[in-house]
Amino acid sequence: MSRIEPIRQVWHWSRGLVAVVMFTLALQACDQPRIFSSSEEETRTLKGRGAWNVDDAFVQLRVSGGIAGVDWRLLIFDNGKVVYFQDYPRQGFVQDHLPADEVGRIRATFIENDFFQLKERYLTEGAADLFFYHVTFREGEQSHTVLADDLAAPPSLKAILDMLRKQMDRLRSLPLKLTLLVPSDTVKAGQPIRLKLRIENQATHAIKITFPNTQQFDFYAVAPEAVQQAEGFPLTTLWRWAEGREFLMVIRELTFQGGQVQEMQITWNGRDSSGQPVTGEVWLGAELTGYPGGGAPLKKLIILP
Repeated sequence: MSRIEPIRQVWHWSRGLVAVVMFTLALQACDQPRIFSSSEEETRTLKGRGAWNVDDAFVQLRVSGGIAGVDWRLLIFDNGKVVYFQDYPRQGFVQDHLPADEVGRIRATFIENDFFQLKERYLTEGAADLFFYHVTFREGEQSHTVLADDLAAPPSLKAILDMLRKQMDRLRSLPLKLTLLVPSDTVKAGQPIRLKLRIENQATHAIKITFPNTQQFDFYAVAPEAVQQAEGFPLTTLWRWAEGREFLMVIRELTFQGGQVQEMQITWNGRDSSGQPVTGEVWLGAELTGYPGGGAPLKKLIILP
């Protein structure tokens, strides 16, 4: 045996030990057993974040009005993330990831239709039950916002709105159904609260969900006034499960077969992010953090003192 052979053996053993340690950390990053296959071996850690920053979106669309009084919101980010809220904030949201060429096509539609040259308001006097579109587009340091209704919007703006409506329709058609399960509508302070996110593939075909890191889900609590006012965007949370946790920056994929149902769960101690007990009315939410993914409709919980 050559002199360098023992060194090679130690080196290979060390690599194996590092791999075992990183795999173990990945298993511990979430409360659920690992059912993913890794598609990339970058192992930097990521601190659990709060909600995304709405100002990072290069497209923001809010649709309001109509006979039913809707509140639909669409966000498109530079990295391709797209988020759609159905009747914000209580009815949850859907998210997905757009390829780079689709992001480029969206930008081109705004530019080709001279969005920055449009007036700030196109509104019809005295009309009732119209849909109102509040759309913002950012390109570099330049940003412009237009408010319009169905009747008064000029053809160039309608072309942009048609494109954005197709994005909303596509997200609505995604077959993942997310449901937050809470054991009771009322609990006593100090009692552990078991929260479950139920994920159902309503399609007959398989769906592949891609996670940008080892985080699979999140749970959070929101004060009732934030939900009732519905002006904060996104909602300010009292507590978020992922906040402060570390996740590995390893891309993972999960395949959901047609009709498959799975539940992901955690236990909340009923305290806010500063460690103070939460009492009274609180609204709970749950998210599947992959693409496609999204958030389940909120659930109200009463915590008795």
